Amino acid sequence: MKLVIAKPGYDAITETDPDNLIFSSDYNTFKYFKNGSTPIYIPASVSVFTQENTIFTHDLGYCPFFIATWDITVGGGNFSNLSYSWADAGAYFHLFVYTTTTELILRVESSGLTSGITIPIWYKIFKNNLGLS
Repeated sequence: MKLVIAKPGYDAITETDPDNLIFSSDYNTFKYFKNGSTPIYIPASVSVFTQENTIFTHDLGYCPFFIATWDITVGGGNFSNLSYSWADAGAYFHLFVYTTTTELILRVESSGLTSGITIPIWYKIFKNNLGLS
């Protein structure tokens, strides 16, 4: 047995083009495992600075598919997917997220920042094991 929901104007019983379907159980879908947010503090640093921060400990035993974003304007509501890089006149920072079989981790690399900044990171971890680890 399968579940099919067709777009308006199409018959769910006879439609075979997936572009005309809203949902079909014939196709895998991502299953949410955990979502949330956490603030990460990036300190001021004139010299090269590297820091790794655990965003979430998932203990799934494999490297899950995930999505991570941050508010690029820090409170302004303009979001960007991570990884992210910024550089200007001797200052830079790079933000990127990776996963292990137990943790979702944010790595920060920066230099020349004259003041610290706290950035909120939003994440979604999916339960699907894509066989990446």
